[in-house]
Formats: sequence, C-alpha cells, structure tokens
Amino acid sequence: MEAMARGCDDAWGVEDRYVTEASSATAHIITSDGKRVTRGLSNAILHGITRVDGKAVGTGKPGPLTLTLRQLYIEKKIAARSR
Repeated sequence: MEAMARGCDDAWGVEDRYVTEASSATAHIITSDGKRVTRGLSNAILHGITRVDGKAVGTGKPGPLTLTLRQLYIEKKIAARSR
C-alpha cells in the first residue's frame, strides 16, 4: 500500500536489512563473482513461480493465455499511469 501511495508499481520486502522478495517477484541477486543467489524456500516468504531451476514448463515458452494476460496487465498499468 505504501508503494502504491508513493506512485510505485511494486515494492521490495526487506527483513533484517536483507532483500527478501517483491510483491510480484522473487529476488535474485548476482554476486560480484557471478553467482546467482536467492532466499531459500521456507514459510517466511511465498514460494514464487519465478524461481529458476533449469526445468522448462511445457514448451518453455509462454502460451496464448499467458501472453493475453500479460498484455492486459501492461495495458492496465499504462492506463493507470496516464490518469
């Protein structure tokens, strides 16, 4: 709610000075030596669908419903910003 009040579309969750997650994404951080790290699965955060495990879902490409929903989301966000 605070993020929206400040004109933001999303917000990062922070716990004990560490980024944990966003409201619509899982935080992935690349270290200086190129290693990707993210918070481990636990009951402390929601298990996101954006986690990378190297396994394709279906064909590995977005299907027609996902593409339609994505386009509707983008259009809604653009419309909201122009109000």
